[in-house]
Amino acid sequence: MFKRYLRFNIKLFPLYLGLAFMLMIAIFFGEDGGKFLEEAAIAIVQLSFIVLIPNIVYMFRHRRESGSLIGLLGMIPVIPVPFVLIAILLKVLYV
Repeated sequence: MFKRYLRFNIKLFPLYLGLAFMLMIAIFFGEDGGKFLEEAAIAIVQLSFIVLIPNIVYMFRHRRESGSLIGLLGMIPVIPVPFVLIAILLKVLYV
């Protein structure tokens, strides 16, 4: 079931990527000095919760299948990884 969640999130990845870049660039331009790490961490948490919503909907749509909840729980630690990579990339470009 984890593979199905992974495929579902890969299909939605362009949407997630656009959302992440919009939020991170807003932080990038609105940032006033040494608070980039703090602002990026807050943005990553916000993005993770936003991305978690379609996954919860997907879990409810497939709740009768075995392993649906386990697939969601396995996907939760993977969700913030691309956003952390984008934040690192923006920090490298910013300095």
